[in-house]
Amino acid sequence: MFLALLAGGAVLRFTRLKKAAPFAFSAALGSLVGFVGANALLALLAYGVGHWLPRSPAAAHASDSVSVLVALAGVGALVVVPVAVSGVGACGGAVAGLLLAWRLRQRRNG
Repeated sequence: MFLALLAGGAVLRFTRLKKAAPFAFSAALGSLVGFVGANALLALLAYGVGHWLPRSPAAAHASDSVSVLVALAGVGALVVVPVAVSGVGACGGAVAGLLLAWRLRQRRNG
């Protein structure tokens, strides 16, 4: 998403739609910031859960079937959650970048 928006901004910069280029560049920057920020928060959360879960009292008293179900859910979460968090972070950052560019243009023009 970042590279596509960055390339789109570069193309817009040299066309008749020159005024739209700052919006594409700010959306690209926002998507990068959102992607990195969301994944950093996810890494902190995963680190905390990874240290808390084995030490929890419930883990000591869980049966084998429950342990297998928890392990399967953890593997599923390792696949699905990072993809979802990355997408939400990148899209949210792009929207924030667009809003920032719009506010800056409003302030500059009036």
